[in-house]
Amino acid sequence: MGVAGREKQEGKPAVSQQPTVCVIEDDEDTRHALRFLLEDAGYHVVEASDGIVGYRLLTDSKQRLIVLVDQKMPRMDGCDLLELIEQDETLRAQHTFIMMSASPQRAEQDCGDTLEELDAPVVSKPFALDEVLNTVAEAAQRLDLAS
Repeated sequence: MGVAGREKQEGKPAVSQQPTVCVIEDDEDTRHALRFLLEDAGYHVVEASDGIVGYRLLTDSKQRLIVLVDQKMPRMDGCDLLELIEQDETLRAQHTFIMMSASPQRAEQDCGDTLEELDAPVVSKPFALDEVLNTVAEAAQRLDLAS
């Protein structure tokens, strides 16, 4: 019996070692929905409720992260967070970023050069599940290529 047959027989999906995704989002329901979606897809997820907590998490992390960051948050918004990252060569090289925004055009206007420098795509909110998963998978490939 092949590997796929054994996995099907055991009822376990084939999940390769996925990178960790950091969700930086102030809306608790959105943050939890993203956690469930990503964990169901096999990713490990860590969370931050705003940009300041997220920045600390990123600077303290020893592992490489795929970072989903909301544009509009209290205390430190996503553009400000990404501007800090852009200025830190270590963080730029360690992590990869995805911006989430209810207004992608506004995000591109507000954060434009920074998004381009960090090669950070923008996912619109409300988001389509497949779009989030595809964008995270593409970010995982960028992490692998940068290793």
